[in-house]
Amino acid sequence: MIITRIGGWRSYRLCLYLLLSPITVLAQESSGSIGDKAVAYLNAHLDQRVGGGSAWHMATETLRICGGEFIPDELGTDSPWDGDRVWGTLVARIGTAQSGGDSSPQSAALPGDVIQFRSAEFGTVVLPEVFTAVVAEVNEAGRPRSMFAQNYNRVRSVKKVDLDVTALTSGWMRIYRPKARIDRPDEWKFTVVNHRGAAQAYDVLVGIDIDSSNSIDKDNTYGSFRVHWLRTDGTVPNLWHYSGGSFFMETGKGYEIPSATDDSSFRQLAD
Repeated sequence: MIITRIGGWRSYRLCLYLLLSPITVLAQESSGSIGDKAVAYLNAHLDQRVGGGSAWHMATETLRICGGEFIPDELGTDSPWDGDRVWGTLVARIGTAQSGGDSSPQSAALPGDVIQFRSAEFGTVVLPEVFTAVVAEVNEAGRPRSMFAQNYNRVRSVKKVDLDVTALTSGWMRIYRPKARIDRPDEWKFTVVNHRGAAQAYDVLVGIDIDSSNSIDKDNTYGSFRVHWLRTDGTVPNLWHYSGGSFFMETGKGYEIPSATDDSSFRQLAD
């Protein structure tokens, strides 16, 4: 460890306090972070549908818009089982007392962290087997007391929901700190959402070559939202709709197939 003298006893006491206060350190590292932007974004989108209306769509689009990494392959393999998405750096795993309780009570969650649930029950509140939410507020112990959720109680828009971690009676939750997205040259990360009432087909083209052909389900379904990541030789890829329309893309952006059939088969979403 290297210690630099930065101003006498007061600075020494401050450094000692930070070294002995892991919760404070973790919070300070993330102030003004992706998480802050995520909370502001979701508060502004309460009662609105994000992505295609599913829980993980909300988390993915929030991270994309707020500068976080949203590509699953960049975030890591599902853990501990398939479907248990990883959203960044693990802050804590919280289970029932019988399954180990709180793995890291000294590590504070922050608003904007992403929660991945598995078979979670909170008394009479039963979440879907696999569910994703975003921390809205934390209590004095640094644990979520409310969350932003979509497709909660089958409501396919963003809601702010109370959460009592101590009431967990079954399953577990993992809390992740978002990671900043790295946008490398000639890599393209983007999302596509379909707002039409029927499934659509489109290609991702690199020059005249087809990188992928895609079918995307109708509006407001689990399959109406897709995430893409590809590398090129410098060629700007474009989306080509089977109606004949196309759209050259930017990395880190979201695109929609709009609800009304018009001259634009694709539109870039406003962040």
